[in-house]
Amino acid sequence: MATNARQYPGEIECGCCFDSTPTDRIIRCPAAHPLCVTCLAAHTTTQLDKSATKISCIDVTTGCSVPFDPRALANFLPPDIVRRYEALAQQEALRAANIDDLAECPFCNYACIMEASVDADPLFRCQNHDGGCGVVSCRRCRERNHGKAPCQDRRTNVEEAMTAALIRLCPACKTSYIKTQGCNKMTCTKETCKATFCYICRQIVFAYDHFSRDGAGPSRDGAKCRLYDARPLDEQHAQEVEAARVRAETAQAPIPGPSNPPAAPATRIQPNRGSTLIPRPYIPPENLPPVHLVPIEQLERDLQEARRQQYNARNRYDSTRRKPWLAHWVDTRRFEMWGYNDALVAAQRRLDERLEYDARVEAEREQARARARRVEEGREREAQVEVQRAEAERRVREREQAQAEAQRAEAERRAREREQARARAQWEERQEHNAQMEAQRSEAERRAREREEAWAQAEFEAMFFQPVAQPQRRPYAHNHRWIQRVLGDRNMSKALSFVFQLVLGLCLGVLLHMLLPAPLGSGSLQRYILRVLR
Repeated sequence: MATNARQYPGEIECGCCFDSTPTDRIIRCPAAHPLCVTCLAAHTTTQLDKSATKISCIDVTTGCSVPFDPRALANFLPPDIVRRYEALAQQEALRAANIDDLAECPFCNYACIMEASVDADPLFRCQNHDGGCGVVSCRRCRERNHGKAPCQDRRTNVEEAMTAALIRLCPACKTSYIKTQGCNKMTCTKETCKATFCYICRQIVFAYDHFSRDGAGPSRDGAKCRLYDARPLDEQHAQEVEAARVRAETAQAPIPGPSNPPAAPATRIQPNRGSTLIPRPYIPPENLPPVHLVPIEQLERDLQEARRQQYNARNRYDSTRRKPWLAHWVDTRRFEMWGYNDALVAAQRRLDERLEYDARVEAEREQARARARRVEEGREREAQVEVQRAEAERRVREREQAQAEAQRAEAERRAREREQARARAQWEERQEHNAQMEAQRSEAERRAREREEAWAQAEFEAMFFQPVAQPQRRPYAHNHRWIQRVLGDRNMSKALSFVFQLVLGLCLGVLLHMLLPAPLGSGSLQRYILRVLR
């Protein structure tokens, strides 16, 4: 894969995230693979969350798994991660040392060796004043100093003894377990441990050879423990808890449990005297468990033990060769030394295989995480597409509903208009019919009056043969002088002329309105004339 260093001077491509990073933000592993500080800090945090202090290279292109130097990490990582790494490394070193008189502060990471016993000096005085601790605590209950008051009452001691009898601790990482079902071969579930141990004797085992063949109890082939419990597990736990309660109440013996296993019987060591010195040749172990089932700390301890045994075998060989009276054992010592040399090579090879396996597993986990991230991104995209599809369907439904509502409203409006037009037509027909009937009645009355007037006139003329001469009447204006005065006034004549013209115009407008059809006029006079003409 091409890097971006040529395109961007002063920047180097990270071997994990493939981003161009300034050179002052790049750290190289012992194999010279570049990694950015961000990726390395995230990887270190993940490893510290797993309680692992081995920080290896995470270069994706080469699959390198060479561990980093802690001093190089301290120069690049943030101070909080460095402090956390140093504290975890210190705890692992103290656990690996297995110091008997080591005492730790329960409130910080401070630890020291106290030669005095708990009964002689029950207080632990933390000297971590720079870290803000300095607490004086009780070595028995691991709480703050409570003076002469007892740590716990008798009931609490009994309950803790009953709990300790029920719990098993992993001999490698001290993780607590309670068995609910299955056989007595237990496997630690901690990711960095995976040690196998016996549930009965609490010792590390590598195969089923530790258990009896029939699985019900000790057998003749030297097996110590049962593979399966002869009694129900609840009954066995109840008996162990009851025995622990009795021992705690009587206080006749130390409380057994994962933190205080039964002491092994003492063996008497015979001094080496001349003829009793019998060299024991090296016997390679058989049925070794696969390296991925053994904790890496155990493999490192095995390598140290193999180096120590090889060193002792070489010293024994040199010492035997320098003593002439032990010349008949020189060959045996030589073969013993060669065997321990092979054991050292085998231990180194198993440790290398475990390191390669851890690197391979870490790479597979990183690939699995990458696949999981891609799957999660695909699911998120599918969810977004589903949301968009649902939004589009909702908009289509809303548009269809709006169209249907508009069509329904238009249909109702047209139906109302048709109903109104039908009602208006019926009303006009009734009005026209009533007007026709009224015109016919008026015409009939008029004709009747005309006939009566003609008949009265004829009757009057018949009664009076000669009409009486009517006196000539004077004009109306001659009889009323105020009319003459008004007509004589010029201004008043103009006003009357204007009023007359206005009244005449209004009459003509009303007549024109009655003559014109709708919508210009009412058309009532036109309809009346039409009815009369009909």
